[in-house]
Amino acid sequence: MEPSDSDAEPRALGVLRRAMRSNEHWRPTVVLAKCLGVTHQKLQLTQRKDDPANLVWTTVLVLVFCTERLADTHELWYEMAQAATTWLYLQPHFVENRDDLVHSACALLGIRDAASLLATVFPEPKDEETLALEAVLGDWKICYLEQPPYTMYYWNEKTNVSTWRNPIETAKLEKERLEALERRKALLAKALPQRLVINRDRYVAPEIPLCHSCEKEADILCLACDSTYFCAECCDIAHCNRMKVSHIEQSFRYKECLGIKGFPVKKEQTI
Repeated sequence: MEPSDSDAEPRALGVLRRAMRSNEHWRPTVVLAKCLGVTHQKLQLTQRKDDPANLVWTTVLVLVFCTERLADTHELWYEMAQAATTWLYLQPHFVENRDDLVHSACALLGIRDAASLLATVFPEPKDEETLALEAVLGDWKICYLEQPPYTMYYWNEKTNVSTWRNPIETAKLEKERLEALERRKALLAKALPQRLVINRDRYVAPEIPLCHSCEKEADILCLACDSTYFCAECCDIAHCNRMKVSHIEQSFRYKECLGIKGFPVKKEQTI
């Protein structure tokens, strides 16, 4: 016949009690036992067994003692310490007396480095603003340099990336930048069809023709002479003939009006 649920709990408690009596590791050492018998002055007890103040004080004593004895040798210590400190910070007697409790425990146990314990095991409780910021940061953690000037920085526990800038603000700025870029692209998509077509062909400088007689740079184009180019000297010689005097008034084009009813502009042919 299997035991009922009402009998299971007392039997389980009995097993735990026998295990605690038979296993020396469940009992405090002589030094710790003496310290546990000392009450804290600021936490006066009314009923020793039920007063939560006594539980706060004894929990601090055990944590301080185990930090010095078990922190480097027992892997389960960290999980137990985390659970105990979480409970301590929820107690009304702990937060306001945190500094004095730790210093008193260190004095009883002969531990000198109380400041280190206050910074690691019993850190100052965080305000609501810091807790809200940590909740928003997610995987990012707020850290401080171990040496002066103790500057704050952000560390991502998953990617192991550190940065001086607030990752939330950085992500916000990057989001705003991408949104502005998308808006600009949308405006350009609307404006581009309305733009005038701009000729972007490569500019080719006009080539100045040479005189057909002396091959100097031509100054005059005579259309009547089969569109022949002349320099000034050769033009005078060619048009001294009285039969060609009429060319001067009707058929001459000059370099000064290149491309404007004057010398033809030779453009590069494109396929």
